[in-house]
Amino acid sequence: MDLEGVEYETVLYEYDHIGYKFNPVHGFQTKELTVEDIEILDIVIAEVGHLNAREIIG
Repeated sequence: MDLEGVEYETVLYEYDHIGYKFNPVHGFQTKELTVEDIEILDIVIAEVGHLNAREIIG
């Protein structure tokens, strides 16, 4: 997935876990998602969409 232009911060958690916090970019528009991109996003959202960051990395 092309995330060019998306700003993010690296977040360090306990036990050497690293996460990423994506920051909104004014005017950013997704150019195009492939069918594969959408399928991957659907899987990720189904698995972890209900969790907060600590639960995901824990």
